[in-house]
Amino acid sequence: MPNTPLARYRYFFMVSKLGSVRAASEVLDVEPSAISRQIARLAADLGVRLIESDGRGISITPAGQIVARRALQIIEAMEQARADLDDLVGLRRGHVRVQTVEGNLNGLVLPAIAAFRQQWPAITCDLRVKSSDRIIAALLSGETDIGVAFNCPEHSDLHAVAVVSDSIYAVAHPGFDGFRRRARISLAEVARLPIALPDETFGLRHMIDHAAKLAGVLLAPVMITDSIDALRGFARTGIGVALLPRLAVANDLRSRAVKAIPIPDDSLRAASSKVLVNSSRSLSGASRRMAESLTEIAKTFPRSGPL
Repeated sequence: MPNTPLARYRYFFMVSKLGSVRAASEVLDVEPSAISRQIARLAADLGVRLIESDGRGISITPAGQIVARRALQIIEAMEQARADLDDLVGLRRGHVRVQTVEGNLNGLVLPAIAAFRQQWPAITCDLRVKSSDRIIAALLSGETDIGVAFNCPEHSDLHAVAVVSDSIYAVAHPGFDGFRRRARISLAEVARLPIALPDETFGLRHMIDHAAKLAGVLLAPVMITDSIDALRGFARTGIGVALLPRLAVANDLRSRAVKAIPIPDDSLRAASSKVLVNSSRSLSGASRRMAESLTEIAKTFPRSGPL
């Protein structure tokens, strides 16, 4: 959609909402120069100045504020038109945009897509792996239809169609020495083992650090990574212990490639993954069916299901 009139409205709306081209670029995953070019074309098409710059930042002109309000209406109208067309053709065609955190990819999202495609093979899917913060921004901007986020805060414009309640577990190979005959393990005991943690870009890491601070435990990881799959691999190979939600290792648990031991710490037992949609926007028929598929998979996990 980068060169369409609708893209120009979407780009300008995000710039007006976030207050800078660079912030919009990060959320939209589009180069700042491309956003600036499209906004310039929109301004030329409309014959008005949309943005003013004083060298320290940008401001939206009065005309730009009017266009920003209308831009949101235009985006929503086109999404509704797409939903109506999908319903008209009886889901013989369509496209669904899904964004998910990496930890929910293999246990929840891919099984849901597999079940969805068995029933609706003509529907295509755009799947992106992002952080929870970027998923929320994409839902609010209309850049995605469905988001699957981890431990995200409540938002008045977002509705959770399904929730998987989860906890953070100590995960390692079943034969790992520190796990023998254990039914549970304290965070202090985990700290004495070789551990792997996600980096600070993960909400999961913030949750673990908060729990460690409350417990007065110093965690000294032997590996830090920006990949959930690397954490799973660390656990599977028997190197040591990874701290992960159960959903992130659901397939490994089914195949008995790892063992997950509960950590009796309230701060690590309040996690959840949510299947989110924007409550102010109408989902297409295809997106509704995908949300239903995600909800059905969510139901297979203990203490999970639709709200």
